[in-house]
Amino acid sequence: MLLSNILRLALVSVLPAVDAIVLPPTGLNDRKENRARMEVYCPSDRATNNQWGVPIGVSENIRYLRGVGGKPVNGPGPNACGRIACSHDTAVFWCNDNYYTKGLDSYQVIADVVDKLRNDARCYRTRKESENGPLVMYGIRGEIKMNDGWSVVVRSEKC
Repeated sequence: MLLSNILRLALVSVLPAVDAIVLPPTGLNDRKENRARMEVYCPSDRATNNQWGVPIGVSENIRYLRGVGGKPVNGPGPNACGRIACSHDTAVFWCNDNYYTKGLDSYQVIADVVDKLRNDARCYRTRKESENGPLVMYGIRGEIKMNDGWSVVVRSEKC
């Protein structure tokens, strides 16, 4: 205990002032039960009010991501975002806000997160096709941030 306090003081004295010291990930960060905790933002800094994608684009992006093989890897962040799918001018970005490279088990994981955003009513815009008609979804945008430092963004962007 005393040794760890001395090491902590030594680190603090040689490092510049920062809010937190970021350590490399452990197996705990990649557990599936930890991935289940997420926060939905509609809009977000990365998907603002004017960046509405279209529902068909989201559906096609999900279908595409479910078919991509391999394991996605994203370089260190924060704010390391890359477009990984785009259809009908509706893009999906995968962002890494960790200070280390982040890998996922499959692109299926990202597709599942996009699907959750698609099913969150706060993230889409509706209108009535006629006075007595049903509400029709015509726009979608937002971001889901995972508790282990990565996120998925859906917004409009030219493909």
